[in-house]
Amino acid sequence: MVLDVIAMIIAIKVYVNYVSIETAIEDATQEQVYKTDELAFTQNFLINYEKSPYAQYFLEHENNMLMKGEYIIKFEDMYAKQQANS
Repeated sequence: MVLDVIAMIIAIKVYVNYVSIETAIEDATQEQVYKTDELAFTQNFLINYEKSPYAQYFLEHENNMLMKGEYIIKFEDMYAKQQANS
């Protein structure tokens, strides 16, 4: 009976080790796919985008910078404005 318990404990440890190795392999494979996709995106799109003449225009708008001739328009709620004046 003691040998059965010891064998069962060893079998459980082996199984847990096997599952952790399989999980690590799967995680590494997913990470490799992610990095490969990220590199392909950078090489095929991002570099060409940053070299384009429109890059500065889009980057300024992404960073909320106004270009020449652009203004901020603020819309106010007319009802709230009338209530404040009353």
